Amino acid sequence: MAPFPPKDRLEAFERHIRVELGKLRDLLHLLKYDRVYPLANLLGRHLAEAILRFEQQEWSAQALRCHAENFGVDVFQARFRKFLAKVGAPIPEYISVPFASPASAHAFEPRLGRVSNGVPA
Repeated sequence: MAPFPPKDRLEAFERHIRVELGKLRDLLHLLKYDRVYPLANLLGRHLAEAILRFEQQEWSAQALRCHAENFGVDVFQARFRKFLAKVGAPIPEYISVPFASPASAHAFEPRLGRVSNGVPA
């Protein structure tokens, strides 16, 4: 089984998923808010089937990596600049994106300031 279908099949699949998610949302609403409790068994079976299908799916690390590269900060910035140019908006020379590089990983660390005997001052 190929890790990703061709683009046209993928787009058709995405449309199908959106429709099915809408139906699922409606069923969950009936269960939760309208208390149609017999739906619980049906939804539980569908969830179990979905989990089994997911667990049996084969994943290609290389294909996933290639797909993930479409979502990098540099890719986003390039696409955003292209969009701005298309609509005639001014394009900034530099777009600041916090935590965009490993060099800024320290930004995730808690800011304690001065520490005295292990206690923030």
